[in-house]
Amino acid sequence: LGLTSLTDPTGPGKSILQAALHPGKTINVLVTDRLTKQPLPGIIITTVFGPRIGDESRETATATTNEKGLASLKLINPPGPEIWLAMNAIPRKGYVSQLRYWRSDQGIWDQLPVHHEFQLERGVEIGGTIVDERQTPLANVGIEISGTSRKSRGDPNKKNMSRLFAPFELGIETDIQGKWTCSVAPESATSIQLLLRKPNGVTH
Repeated sequence: LGLTSLTDPTGPGKSILQAALHPGKTINVLVTDRLTKQPLPGIIITTVFGPRIGDESRETATATTNEKGLASLKLINPPGPEIWLAMNAIPRKGYVSQLRYWRSDQGIWDQLPVHHEFQLERGVEIGGTIVDERQTPLANVGIEISGTSRKSRGDPNKKNMSRLFAPFELGIETDIQGKWTCSVAPESATSIQLLLRKPNGVTH
């Protein structure tokens, strides 16, 4: 009947047959300040989901929190023996980003959350200067910051874990004197790594 040639307007390349066999779900996200419990508007929520994180068949979705700190993401249920979901809260200036993972065994879509709350902590300011081998300051260098931080008290996993504190999307870059600052590093950070992207796109 040619059903596979019909597309679902909810997503490019999605067939009506696939959408019927694998209906989607909506995940409602609330983002608040960890200390004040006040809602945080303007937080970008990004997701990557599919049979396995890194798989070519994975899907993505993005939303931004409203004035009440709320955002909704519509996900299409992909087929497969298991489903992975990664959700990242990219904060506005002054807050630390958060990344969460979920895995659903045997492709059971209902095991994934319907609601999730991110409680973002305020960051501390760090900074420095980027120079070349001749000690000449480098301007307009984009900076992505990651590192490790102490686990919270009572966490059963005592190992420090690598976290992305400031993605390129935050727009952190060096000024004309090669200086940069970042206000979203967690106070609990024990190590910091920088990924640098020059104006020509080369990363270091």
